[in-house]
Amino acid sequence: MIGQRGASDALTYRWQYLNADDDITSDPFCVTHADRMRAWDGAHGDVCIVEVQRTPRGRWQITSTDCAAGIPVSAYDRRFPSPLDALGYIAKRQGRRPVGAVCRCGTPGGECD
Repeated sequence: MIGQRGASDALTYRWQYLNADDDITSDPFCVTHADRMRAWDGAHGDVCIVEVQRTPRGRWQITSTDCAAGIPVSAYDRRFPSPLDALGYIAKRQGRRPVGAVCRCGTPGGECD
């Protein structure tokens, strides 16, 4: 059906929260204390879809990506309202849509996506 998206265009991701190079993902206030965030591919993937950094005005700027194909250099100059908006920009450039990954195996390092 036209306009209906399938699972094949999903870009599954999980967030890693960082503050001053420390991983604070398990911190209960990680969302508000993070000055950088990384979206990793899938629940256990090791490909960084996008890394963003909080700007002094509270916006988010793309600092790196392992998915650079099709991403213009000007993307690094853009500011986004949220990390999810930056991830959405990367996904859209690839013709995909971001979907939060869910670990179903319960095994660290397992492949469940």
